[in-house]
Amino acid sequence: MSLDKETLKQDIKQAFKDAKETQAPKDPDPQKIDEIQNNILEKLSLDIAEAIDKFVKGGSVSDITVEVKDANNNMIGKGTQTGTGKIE
Repeated sequence: MSLDKETLKQDIKQAFKDAKETQAPKDPDPQKIDEIQNNILEKLSLDIAEAIDKFVKGGSVSDITVEVKDANNNMIGKGTQTGTGKIE
């Protein structure tokens, strides 16, 4: 399976950069600081989750071989698929 680690790394790095550069309101209400921090963490978590989702779904699978076995571990069937497919 071919996965693009470099793009994943860049996407995660960008998510942290975006979180770091998030502008909080000037002189925020002290009672809202936790809410502001939680919003930043929520956005960061979402960005990282999207980066991982894109990474996994960007992979490809090729040349699959499957064996079907009975309860005694005897092979009772076999199948193959050639070519390349995408993970969804």
